[in-house]
Amino acid sequence: MKRKFNITMHVPLGNRHGTMCFTENNSTISGILEVLGSKDDFTGTLTESGTLEFTGKMTSLLHSFSYLAKGTILNSKLKVNVTGGRYSFYITGEEIIA
Repeated sequence: MKRKFNITMHVPLGNRHGTMCFTENNSTISGILEVLGSKDDFTGTLTESGTLEFTGKMTSLLHSFSYLAKGTILNSKLKVNVTGGRYSFYITGEEIIA
């Protein structure tokens, strides 16, 4: 099953907008996070109760870093805390229902 979200990354320098798309196969997910002018792959898990965990590498114009994201998808709402290196921020989103 494919899912797509409009997301907002809440970072110290202000909000950044983008999309998050993934394919769900049983409890495994793989997808693309499109934000900061880059498209970056990620992989992880999504449980039936909506608990989400994924890892990847995020790239901006100046640098890149590996991260771990943990959060939830409840109904069509996404909320994820992201940590990696010296960075810590959160992402919220709304699922795009086609």
